[in-house]
Amino acid sequence: MHKKCFRDGYKEIATIYAGEYISAKLEQRIVLHTLLGSCIAACLYDEKNSIFGMNHFMLTCENSTDPSSKTAKYGVHAMELLINDMTSKGASRKNLKAKVFGGASPLKSMKSCTVGGDNINFITNFLKVESIPLVSSSVGGEHGRVIYFTPEDYTVYVRKVISTSAEKLTKEQASKWNKAVKSYENKNLQKSELWHK
Repeated sequence: MHKKCFRDGYKEIATIYAGEYISAKLEQRIVLHTLLGSCIAACLYDEKNSIFGMNHFMLTCENSTDPSSKTAKYGVHAMELLINDMTSKGASRKNLKAKVFGGASPLKSMKSCTVGGDNINFITNFLKVESIPLVSSSVGGEHGRVIYFTPEDYTVYVRKVISTSAEKLTKEQASKWNKAVKSYENKNLQKSELWHK
């Protein structure tokens, strides 16, 4: 599904990235969009109060016990942050339903990596414990996913990303990250604080 297919009738396509979440009311006329690999996006909605939202988390939880470090990069926080944001707009926790996407292992080097599987297990258990029905899902496998979450009937459009594209994208991102770290290290003669957080 291409973005242009959503242009008519909607004001905006809101893209969220890893560590982010967003919720909206039906009348805001926005579509939620993200790109997933091993990450998970939980699409939640309350049909009765016409409120929907989506998050994008990378890992299940963090080791830090510092309460100020709660970030939506971690599923354990991402779910509560999204649910709280939705309830602040008028959603009822008891009315929530979920659709879940992601948790893939798109790279050959990730075959033995359990990040995607751990994320899938986390979100499945979270929804069970919180009594939030899982209406549908597309998780696991080798392909990344592009998703669009539409508000009218809470449909999620999914397009799989072929592995070669995902590999190329990841290599490009890794290269940019390495350059950024080297640049930071060169500007700061002392050891980077990035490694101490």
